[in-house]
Amino acid sequence: MPFAMLAGASAAAKALAPTACTTIEEVGSTGVGALTLGFLALAVSTVVMVAKAASADAERRKFYFCNTFICGVATFSYFAMLSGQGWTAIAGCRQFFYARYVDWLITTPLLILDLGLVAGQDFVTIAAVIGADSKPCV
Repeated sequence: MPFAMLAGASAAAKALAPTACTTIEEVGSTGVGALTLGFLALAVSTVVMVAKAASADAERRKFYFCNTFICGVATFSYFAMLSGQGWTAIAGCRQFFYARYVDWLITTPLLILDLGLVAGQDFVTIAAVIGADSKPCV
């Protein structure tokens, strides 16, 4: 490929390069309402799981603790998104809620652990499934 064509391509790429955002397209009132409902539902679920764990026997307590951590992390994630701390602007001047993906990175292995414990699987199988699930995240 001639060098002149490469130089022309870089000039075209520079012309198409994104410019700084002057305004950011933010979540509207419907989105804020959905985030609020999600946050409240998860907060109530976290409190219920803590109360259930306090009154459960030792064998069942591990399930409630796992569910408490799942709901608790998701609660903080939704609070971060709701309070405007869990996002950044991306190309096209839109909000990108990275807190949701951090939440998934933490809670998905916990969900698999919880399901594995309920199913009565050994820890090697549970760890293998968690590892297989976490691979695409990296």
